[in-house]
Parts: sequence; structure tokens; C-alpha cells
Amino acid sequence: MKISHRRIYLKPNNHIAIATDIPVSSALYPALGGKQMAEIKVRGADGKPVRYASLDGQNLKLQFEYYARHDNEGDYEVIQTVAPEEFAAIANKFGLDPTIDILAIVQQISDAGRGEEFVAALNSKEIKCEIWTWSS
Repeated sequence: MKISHRRIYLKPNNHIAIATDIPVSSALYPALGGKQMAEIKVRGADGKPVRYASLDGQNLKLQFEYYARHDNEGDYEVIQTVAPEEFAAIANKFGLDPTIDILAIVQQISDAGRGEEFVAALNSKEIKCEIWTWSS
């Protein structure tokens, strides 16, 4: 069973920018304290989120959305999808246990403030992924 989570963004000019449904697995993740997880904030060294991670079926989905703050800027979105075959490569790159749940691995990367390094590995295809981008 899948349930959804709706997220609505408000741009600085107080106009609604987007509303998206984010799939949420009904399974519990014991590796994360038994909490039901919709998404994990993947944080960089400065503590700011660089991606939002969730499971999409068996795949790991990492996304980021930026909404323009000024008229001369554009909105953009990036979604990177990683197949389960790459989960061990993620763990090994960061010196983590490849046998634990992928969301627990991503949480440890985030807790260490290594989100930018993770994103760089995805962007360079060191960790194989499908990349989808949109901009306006």
C-alpha cells in the first residue's frame, strides 16, 4: 500500500509555486529507530539540505527544488534515481556498512555533513544514477 504526502511551496511573492505528491512507503524502517520515513534531508557541511532522499519502490530517489527569489532567476528541480545495485557502492564510498538499509546509510552520510560529496559522486556518475532536471 502506498500513501502520499502533499508538499506545497510558497514563493517569496506569496504565490503558490508547486504542490507535489511524494510517495511514502507504508513499511517501517527499523534501522532508523522504527520510524516511518517519507524523506531524509541530506545535509552538507554547512548543515543546509542539498537533496531530499526517499524510497521510490526499491530505488533511492534524491531530489532538490529551487524556487526563484527574484524575477531574473528561474526555478529548477533535479531528481536523481539510484538502483539497488548501487547501494553497496554508496556505502563503500563513505566507509559505511553496505548490509544496512539504504536510508540508514543516507542518514549517516547526512549526519556527517557529507551531502555535497554524495551529490558530487552522483553528478559525476561515480555512483550510477538516472538524472532528471527541469528548469523555467
